[in-house]
Amino acid sequence: MLTQIPEINSSNQVRPVNLPGGFLWAVNFKLPVPAANDGYIVQKIYQKDEGSNNGATISKTTIYWEAW
Repeated sequence: MLTQIPEINSSNQVRPVNLPGGFLWAVNFKLPVPAANDGYIVQKIYQKDEGSNNGATISKTTIYWEAW
């Protein structure tokens, strides 16, 4: 089995859009070598949220996985 690391095609990248409860980030991925057959892409996401509450800075990082 060939393991490949997908590359983000930055030429077609769109800035993230904030939505209630999350965000939408439309990007295109490409493989360095065309796949011989079907497979999956698994991505680890680090989402950092920052804000303030009564003058105190609040920072929270959420880690989750996506697969398609």
